[in-house]
Amino acid sequence: LSYKDPFPPMPDFSIGDILLTPTRIYSEVMGVVRRCDVHGLAHITGGGLTKLSRLSKLGFEFSEPLPVPPLFEWIKTIGGVDDVEMYKTFNMGMGFVVVVPPSEVKKALEILKDGRVVGRISDGGIWVKELRLL
Repeated sequence: LSYKDPFPPMPDFSIGDILLTPTRIYSEVMGVVRRCDVHGLAHITGGGLTKLSRLSKLGFEFSEPLPVPPLFEWIKTIGGVDDVEMYKTFNMGMGFVVVVPPSEVKKALEILKDGRVVGRISDGGIWVKELRLL
């Protein structure tokens, strides 16, 4: 396997092209910080969604996670990695989490161009649908 090989889910691109795609810059989050009652922010990089445990002793339930990008599906398949480990290791398409109370959701979504509600605060643990991460 070489970085020059075609990326199977998107053969017009090489594996290297996909792996070297720059990370998104989340500058619009600052607008939410200035205009909303923000209870937490997390840039989800290495460590996956388990990083959220640093925000609060409360839990997080992702009932509507964002679609998983082809790169992560491919890594899962070729590596034989289970879903729980993938969400513990990678962001799986959810690169930034903004925690706001229900009363601030509409305002936050007006600011965040590609934002959407993916879940809610819960009593404990970190869940993605039926998968318990912590």
